[in-house]
Amino acid sequence: MIAHPDGRDPTGLRLLVVEDDALILMLIENLVTDLGCLVVGAATTVPQALELLQTVPFDGALLDGNLDGQTSEPIAHALLDNGIPFIVVTGYRAPPVSGGPVVQKPFQNNELQDQIIQHLLPRRNLQR
Repeated sequence: MIAHPDGRDPTGLRLLVVEDDALILMLIENLVTDLGCLVVGAATTVPQALELLQTVPFDGALLDGNLDGQTSEPIAHALLDNGIPFIVVTGYRAPPVSGGPVVQKPFQNNELQDQIIQHLLPRRNLQR
């Protein structure tokens, strides 16, 4: 597990990861697991993500902006409607999805980790 420099502890933060590239999905899963977070669901398509949104409790999501040519905007809207924060992880200069902070691909591990701490951890702490 990786300790965050400011002392905030993301251990146990439940995350949904939405990514259509298998290698990037594995990279993100490993990164958040090393941070102490729990990947409670992974989706590669819009329908899979929307199904998980209805069936699996989670604190936040990491959302690829484009899933095999389809925008993930429906997922972003559903997350916003449910008050669930998310981070858009995309290779596009102009993110195809709005409503959350953006981490550009390729990213450094600490970039994504910092965004998780800053944007997803506060909600989890409010729920406890």
